[in-house]
Amino acid sequence: MPRLCVSRISRLAIGMVLIVLGVTQPLWVEINADGEGWYSSWQLRKAITIDATKVSSGPHTNFPVLVNLSSDSSLASRAQADGDDILFTSSDGTTKLSHEIEKYGSSTGELVAWVKVPSLSSASNTVLYMYYSDASVASQQNATAVWDSNYTAVWHLKETPAGTSGEITDSTSNAKNGTGGTRIPLAATGKIGGSLEFDGIPDGPAKYVSIPSTFDIASFPFTIEAWVNPDDYGDYGAIFGKRDSAAAGDMRVDLGLNLTSGAVYTYDGTAQRISTFSPTVGTWTHLVFVARSTGSDVYLNGAFKETITAVTLGTDATAAVSIGITQNGGDDSYDGRIDELRISNSQRAAWLDSHRVQQPGHAYHVLCSGGSHILTS
Repeated sequence: MPRLCVSRISRLAIGMVLIVLGVTQPLWVEINADGEGWYSSWQLRKAITIDATKVSSGPHTNFPVLVNLSSDSSLASRAQADGDDILFTSSDGTTKLSHEIEKYGSSTGELVAWVKVPSLSSASNTVLYMYYSDASVASQQNATAVWDSNYTAVWHLKETPAGTSGEITDSTSNAKNGTGGTRIPLAATGKIGGSLEFDGIPDGPAKYVSIPSTFDIASFPFTIEAWVNPDDYGDYGAIFGKRDSAAAGDMRVDLGLNLTSGAVYTYDGTAQRISTFSPTVGTWTHLVFVARSTGSDVYLNGAFKETITAVTLGTDATAAVSIGITQNGGDDSYDGRIDELRISNSQRAAWLDSHRVQQPGHAYHVLCSGGSHILTS
């Protein structure tokens, strides 16, 4: 006698019926009471709801949403070991969305993924679907498409560097991949996935990441953002720098945390502009610096703090580029961890709080249907 098993996978009345006939292969048949389409040959999906009340100043177009699962037993048992079969669609269940997997743990189902959402509303919840369980497909990722053309670089800083050329990957199509410096930063626990730990040795040689000198910041506006977790403020701590020396003719700009106070500063070869606000030692802080021709805005954890004097960019378009110090092998070394360093050739202020709120620690922003399972945990 055939056996009929029914497994409910969401409270939206999306289920699967498994019909087992003798020793034949299982046949999955969709029951879809809500009428949404189903993506190709995938066997399982979860509905994802993005809480509109946690979205600031929407709607946002082509927004990179973080889906962060600390664990998921269904993913662990049913998805491919490398997560290649994981994909995301819009609410119709069939329009595929570009995504990038930053981290996937097959034993636990841990997932850190970025999904490009065409329109993220602050007026009504946004619904997506995450599909998995297709053993035959190749990778469904389209990582570079997640990040719009205004992103000039996105470094997740998730790697375990060894000094190999290009090991610190830039997720944009610009491919400004970095390399662990003469002294290599350590892989560490991050705010999102992994991060890199820098040691802050005054005046070098310190740990840093070298970025190709072809990476440039040539005009206004631009935005530099990162999660930072400083260990101390015993010296100037450069988060990002493009310079060969401290002269304006040998650099573009530095961004870092000031000596003793930890106040956010920028330097362009002519003057240091210093904020009155600083991240807290030993705590993850989302730091955003938005540079305009008329002034520079400082944000901490999504909140606007102040506008400081405008940067005057230096003139060296081919100066060395570094993360964690001001110049390759140089000084002003940052002491602590850095995660999710991104640079844009646009003003990102309208996105900032939505970026921050969706990070781990801000629960109930992104929910998986079928119970109280929290994707951002």
